[in-house]
Amino acid sequence: MKPRLLFVVAMLGCLATSEARLHACTCRIAISSCVAFEDADAVFVGQVLEITPVKPPPRGEAPVRFYALRVSFKITESLRGGVDDTVEVYTGSGGGDCGFGFTKGKSYLVYGSREDTGQLATGICTRTREATRGAQGEIKELRAFAQEPRKCRQS
Repeated sequence: MKPRLLFVVAMLGCLATSEARLHACTCRIAISSCVAFEDADAVFVGQVLEITPVKPPPRGEAPVRFYALRVSFKITESLRGGVDDTVEVYTGSGGGDCGFGFTKGKSYLVYGSREDTGQLATGICTRTREATRGAQGEIKELRAFAQEPRKCRQS
């Protein structure tokens, strides 16, 4: 066999026997801030202190979904979920895993959900976004939801 053909056959063999699973990010349709607030386990405004890669679990142990990054936040304002002064949130690395692209030092409005492990997670399919001037109206609205909860969905 020619070396090039042998290489192609070997690569196809590796792909066919690989245990890796590919996941693509698929988001639901856009939801209102009220519904997102009701669905979230924690909603807060916070500044990113640190972003660290998550070490993969030992072989044979199930990963916590496919989160690749642990993001530490200093909480500026807790709107739901009673988060502490600092909190860690897990997210993917971006691309097809729905990970949110946080930047150290910037502030964000974060909608987090609790995993079965108790860890908070977020991604691009939530309303999480940078807490810029444009987010201030939404933050004000969320303060009102926190003070006077209401049902967003019709029965």
